[in-house]
Amino acid sequence: MRVLIGIDDTDNPTTGGSAILARELGAMLHETGLARVQSVTRHQLCPSPAIHRTTSNAAACLLVHVLSDYYYDLCPVCEKHIKEFSAPKANAGLCVVLWDIVSDEVVDFGQKAKRRQVQLEEAQALAAAQKIDLKAITGSGNGVIGALAAVGLRKGSNDGRFVWLPGLRDLPVHTYTVADLCQRIHVDEVRSHRGTPLNPDETVYTGDWLRPILIGGKAVLFVAEAPEGAPYQWVLLDKALVKELGS
Repeated sequence: MRVLIGIDDTDNPTTGGSAILARELGAMLHETGLARVQSVTRHQLCPSPAIHRTTSNAAACLLVHVLSDYYYDLCPVCEKHIKEFSAPKANAGLCVVLWDIVSDEVVDFGQKAKRRQVQLEEAQALAAAQKIDLKAITGSGNGVIGALAAVGLRKGSNDGRFVWLPGLRDLPVHTYTVADLCQRIHVDEVRSHRGTPLNPDETVYTGDWLRPILIGGKAVLFVAEAPEGAPYQWVLLDKALVKELGS
């Protein structure tokens, strides 16, 4: 069973954010054997100063595979982990839902949360109508807005950047062919900064900040032309441009 787990812990300025908490949750689920994590994505929500937030107002979503026998254990285990490890005084929220039942209304909600401020009651009413597990865990529970939005944006398959894929964060800095890179970090495609897909035998020099973008349901890694005379053809796209593409 494919399951989406949305998290927004509205971190404080001195602690890690929702993406870090999501990666740690994924590691715990893997270690306990409860779920197999396929990916973790970060989704940028509306940065309006009117919204109670700390740094960037971003939420995270895990896509996991769960045996049907374990599905009903997933929500309480995630809730316990978030309650224990979310930032002090955080307003953490959690959303757990089967991929197949995430509706267009939830996808639209995610898009709405990127454009403007959304009220807690709106998120709760939509989740109740759709029979989605949405839980306010700590503080005011305003994190349920971001948690539900992250699920909608991940299901929409055209928003956010991957902060975890198998092998992504462990890849040594080196020169790889496109084919080798796709196999090692489980990306679907490598594209130039102009959007052109690269050939499998073209070479890419990787840095230490690999962040593929979610486009059309694919994990797409963007690269730029290497400096003249370099012994490889491509380098990773500038971090600021990657953040802009994934926002």
